[in-house]
Amino acid sequence: MHRCKILVVFLILLLCSGCWDAIEIEQRGFVIGAGIDLDEENSKMPLKLTQQFVVPSAIGMNADSDPAFQNIVSSGNTMFETVRRVAARTSRSPFYEHIKLIVFSEQVAKSDYFPDVLDYFLRYPEMRRGTQVMITPENALDILEVRPANEKLPTMYIQSISKNNYKNARMIPPTRIGDLHEKLLDHESFMVQMIQKINDEEVKIAGHAVINGSSDKLVGFIGEEATEGVNFITGEIEGGLLEAKVDDEVVVYEMEKVQSEISPIFNKP
Repeated sequence: MHRCKILVVFLILLLCSGCWDAIEIEQRGFVIGAGIDLDEENSKMPLKLTQQFVVPSAIGMNADSDPAFQNIVSSGNTMFETVRRVAARTSRSPFYEHIKLIVFSEQVAKSDYFPDVLDYFLRYPEMRRGTQVMITPENALDILEVRPANEKLPTMYIQSISKNNYKNARMIPPTRIGDLHEKLLDHESFMVQMIQKINDEEVKIAGHAVINGSSDKLVGFIGEEATEGVNFITGEIEGGLLEAKVDDEVVVYEMEKVQSEISPIFNKP
């Protein structure tokens, strides 16, 4: 009987152990966006990571005019080192479960670091496969520094624009990091949305970047008109306008549904 009582006590202790590794929500540093650049002048720490943190106190209806986000930049030789360096500069530990967007600069996407950086984000336990990926011919830091007039968080503003491909035929559908992972595993070439900064308040998402499935690196960028042609071939057009000349007059046709069919032509020797 005495042994049974001891066993019951131990079982109760196991059920009442609680969350020993829990972190209070007030101590979380919610990262919603990240940008990776290459610092060619710093050979010891060439990778430059920008993490966009949310400032909850500046988001509410009664919040003041202070920015609702904070961009923290850190450098390192590897992504693991770069992320860990941020812990020495912020009171809140970075939390990636709500990250929405990752922007790569052209320099990073063409370098040997690109596959390793992607591998880090793909293996990170807090990363979601629905996180969007974009590539810019400029600096990723500059993209995350944009201050839109109608949004408090630059990442949310950029993500909203990226989903407007059903209105613009010169945009490709958003690229998820999960889709990107599947393409890399199959060694397939694929397209990624291209983003550029217009001014301090606006960005433009049009055209696309091409990743080679053999090298897992950026090949180059495709312009807006060519992107529209690619969308016609792949059948990815969900809407938009098509302009054409008929009897020396410009005719604008609004597309609601597009179907495509690819027929190979074999040349006999």
